[in-house]
Amino acid sequence: MATTKDENRERSEMVAEVKGRDGPVGELRSLRDAAQAATVKARDLLSGEAEVMDRRQPETEELGRQKLEEMRLRATGQHEEAQR
Repeated sequence: MATTKDENRERSEMVAEVKGRDGPVGELRSLRDAAQAATVKARDLLSGEAEVMDRRQPETEELGRQKLEEMRLRATGQHEEAQR
């Protein structure tokens, strides 16, 4: 029983997915995509945007600013001095 070109292409695509998105090039793409996602997540965490804040409430914004400032102080080792 002969298979059509479309069936062969579908089979090849399924095999490529199982092997890691088109072989070595696809694996590199997957690693690149994961690295980009991790970079964005890290950037969000460092800038304080990862926390969900209700921007309509000024006290929530102030709390966020205080937490962000505390994170900065801890990062520079000045947290203990600021508490005194």
